[in-house]
Amino acid sequence: MVIRNNKKLHNANTCLLVNLASSDLGFAIVTFIDIFLFSYKYTSIYSFPEFILHATASIYLLVAVAMERYFAILKPFVHLTKVVKSIMWKLILAIWLLAGVLSAPGFIIAFLRLKFIWRNASRNTTVEIPRWIEILNTTYSFVIFTFGLILPSVIMIYCYTRIIYHMWFNAEANKATNVALLQSRRKLTKLLILVTLIFLIVSQA
Repeated sequence: MVIRNNKKLHNANTCLLVNLASSDLGFAIVTFIDIFLFSYKYTSIYSFPEFILHATASIYLLVAVAMERYFAILKPFVHLTKVVKSIMWKLILAIWLLAGVLSAPGFIIAFLRLKFIWRNASRNTTVEIPRWIEILNTTYSFVIFTFGLILPSVIMIYCYTRIIYHMWFNAEANKATNVALLQSRRKLTKLLILVTLIFLIVSQA
């Protein structure tokens, strides 16, 4: 609502931040429903793919924010001419599609596991998931770990490392930049770096 009612805030960066807030809200809602509202045994199997959808979208939106800051500070001319709202909305759509693609196998695996559990629910024996489903689930978990955590983390660390070096240690770049603009960029970059570090710490935990 704040961004919608303030035209000065209508830019590429706020497009990313609004979508990041939306994906984080979806992530929080799914987690809340899974942990606090439902208590039966297999809720997490069903909600896990939705969890992956919103988490992956949030992660890649953080990557997009890091890259946007990279171009804004290290390549300002490219940022001014190329990073516009129309391009950013296409990027956001691509991120949500990527999140959907990465989470889709999770829905299939969850369906297969729940189908087997329901089929054997009437028996008094311990339910054992078939080995091929567990192998599929393990493979999928590895793919999510690689493309949902490792690769995004590498990209974000690279972008922010270059930004930090440019803004804090490159004397020539600092002299050539407007002081007020430099201070503003430093404040925003510090905030985004802090958010990214929190994400990395929490995801590892």
